[in-house]
Amino acid sequence: MVSGNDDNSGTTQTNAWRTIQKAASKAMAGSTVYIGPGTYYETVTILVQGNLFNGSITFTSLMPDNPAIISGENAAVASPDELRNLRIHHILGGGKTGGAMAITVYNKNQETSLSKLIIDNCTLHDCEPAWSEALTLNGNIELFQVTNNRVYNMNNIGIDFIGGESNMGALGARSGQCYYNTVWNIHSSYDSSAAGIYVDGGSDINIGKNEVYNSDAGIEIGAENQGRIASGMVVHENYIHDNDKAGLLFGGYDSERGRVINSTFQNNRLENNDVKNTGAGEIVVSFASNNFVYSNAIKPNTKNIILTVDQIGGLDNVFNRQLYYPNGPNANEINLIFNWGNQQYRGLSAFQNATQQELQASVLSSNAGSV
Repeated sequence: MVSGNDDNSGTTQTNAWRTIQKAASKAMAGSTVYIGPGTYYETVTILVQGNLFNGSITFTSLMPDNPAIISGENAAVASPDELRNLRIHHILGGGKTGGAMAITVYNKNQETSLSKLIIDNCTLHDCEPAWSEALTLNGNIELFQVTNNRVYNMNNIGIDFIGGESNMGALGARSGQCYYNTVWNIHSSYDSSAAGIYVDGGSDINIGKNEVYNSDAGIEIGAENQGRIASGMVVHENYIHDNDKAGLLFGGYDSERGRVINSTFQNNRLENNDVKNTGAGEIVVSFASNNFVYSNAIKPNTKNIILTVDQIGGLDNVFNRQLYYPNGPNANEINLIFNWGNQQYRGLSAFQNATQQELQASVLSSNAGSV
């Protein structure tokens, strides 16, 4: 429960102010504002600032394991459907459970969707969202646009579209667009598997013309919750490069989770992913079916591992018309490695003959340069 009185001195816990806004209006340079647990129904405008001589002003939780909540339930905002030109950074100190996110939009209401949300031209950096995400749309949200944003230096997933979490209802993020975003330096603090752009149980989302690099993984389409289906995804014309693990991943984690179906991955550029040589290669598939991977330009790292597909849940997908650039002096198609189920095929021809996949793929010279 929130306590205190704005007529107090605000200098001790027993003489605390009641509102965060009071501190945001009166705190001195170099001071630390400790925010007690509870839910604060207020809109906060920061009217104070630090300086070079005394230092910054820090707003932090009095009890990190029981952090304060600033609720917008009763807040009046000029345009709830658009977030433009924001710079959000150094949201830190999420405690043991994390969650110091930059932009998070939830909608648990199953009767009325949040529709036509726009998040455009925002810069988000140096936050601590783990175990959560930096920019998240979760729940009954549709017809959204997430465009022209820059997301970097995060300790978990960069951009995420979620559906199927038990506390959010059946309807998930859907029928939206994620275009022209640049995402880099996304590294999970707990499992080194954070994707720059991630879908967890969403549907019918176009993800196009983004750049993702120097992260744990590039773009991932998944479904973490049991029985959840992610479908109708179109992932196209993205530049995915220099990530620690795979560049493109799709499917559920295991047989106890969801699946990815009826999605298309087309005209993407994948280059020099799996920097840490995990053996995953450029593309990883697990527990996914009836998906189509077409016309992507792929230049692997010097290990030349293209693909890792799970034996049990990943074989029922179609791969064709990729353009491959073998990496290394005099490298050619025989250097390309495809891990298909429980078999490894060395060379595109061997992979084609054994699986009848990639029958119209092409191989360019290793001297062709960047894709």
